[in-house]
Amino acid sequence: MLKSQRIAARIGFQNNTNNYHFQPEAASWLVLSNMAQQHNSQRRQLLAALAAGAVIGPMLACSHRTTGPLVLAAARAGNQPLLCALSSDGSLRWRIDVSERGHDIAVHPSEPLAAFVSRRPGKQVWMVDTESGRIVSRLAVPLRTQFNGHAVFTADGTRLLTTETSYPGNVGQIGIYDTVSGERLGEFLSGGLDPHQCVLANNEMLIVANGGRLEAEHGKARTMLRDRPSSISWININSGQLAASRSLAADELSLSLRHLAVVNDQTVAVGLQREASADAEGKTLSAPLIRLASIDSAWQPLAPPTGGWGIANGYIGSLAANAATAEIAATSPRGGCQMHWSLINGEFLRTEQARDISGIAASSSGFVSTSGSGAVLGLETKPMANPNRIKVANIEFDNHCAVIT
Repeated sequence: MLKSQRIAARIGFQNNTNNYHFQPEAASWLVLSNMAQQHNSQRRQLLAALAAGAVIGPMLACSHRTTGPLVLAAARAGNQPLLCALSSDGSLRWRIDVSERGHDIAVHPSEPLAAFVSRRPGKQVWMVDTESGRIVSRLAVPLRTQFNGHAVFTADGTRLLTTETSYPGNVGQIGIYDTVSGERLGEFLSGGLDPHQCVLANNEMLIVANGGRLEAEHGKARTMLRDRPSSISWININSGQLAASRSLAADELSLSLRHLAVVNDQTVAVGLQREASADAEGKTLSAPLIRLASIDSAWQPLAPPTGGWGIANGYIGSLAANAATAEIAATSPRGGCQMHWSLINGEFLRTEQARDISGIAASSSGFVSTSGSGAVLGLETKPMANPNRIKVANIEFDNHCAVIT
């Protein structure tokens, strides 16, 4: 028996060739009393490594430890993929060159640690000490499995949950990794095809955006399955069981649910992308591209932006919610714009223009966003239109960013 199979068997996961399922009677993977002592020891080792500045892999630029907010992002310098952190003034705090493109970043709830997830079809997650800019460990997927670019830590920080696709069969699944040891503990079904972003709305409920795309293994060819539309899944992370699912309407099969932002412990904002100019009925060109979803209510589309949804050119790149400013903000790199709505009543507020803008994250003063042209917006307390834009030389940011305050 392989080591990964022994781990999976120990906590009640089984692999039946093309399918995975969780056995709730075997164990709860968040509460493993027989592993508690081992985990505590490993956690102490990790903290010691972080304090000592242990490094795995190349770090091409790193400054001394400073205070203040950090903006984390995956990027490219020419053809070189990299991971980086920016200070509040836009200066490069640290940079790590890596072997494949990164996509999104999950921030640990209590430790100076972030998981940078490789872009679909990805093979690595880099666990990075955010203070020193050093790789602590790397996580890898099993054979014939790919990372789909997103992950989230559990509320206690002991596990990392990753969206994945397994072949053959295009099986959508959520991988489970021990944060400290890096061991893969198992997986459970994502509730749909092509899981992309996942978030925790509360301590127990994982919400997954299943894009509904059928892909070739390690390739970019993809089609939307007309009998398996894009969907949102609510999954209990203690049991791995699907609690609820909501699919798009039959006349919206060319739309794909991709990105999420937590509004409260009951509701998420969902960003959509159009996979074709229109479906067979021609009804998706003006379809709302941002909708609110909760486990016990129907879709609630946000008000269209000024000029209509066409200004986003069928593509929402990323979105974020900020309770302090009572706003939801979303980017469209294809539309070259950032849009804002009220969290109070869902009304549209304003649009700001920025070429190839995509990454966005809530900050203490509003939102920070990044673009494929290397621009960073919103680092200071001034509004974007002021204009508060910083260009990072020779760097092109990927689709997402994260802010640590």
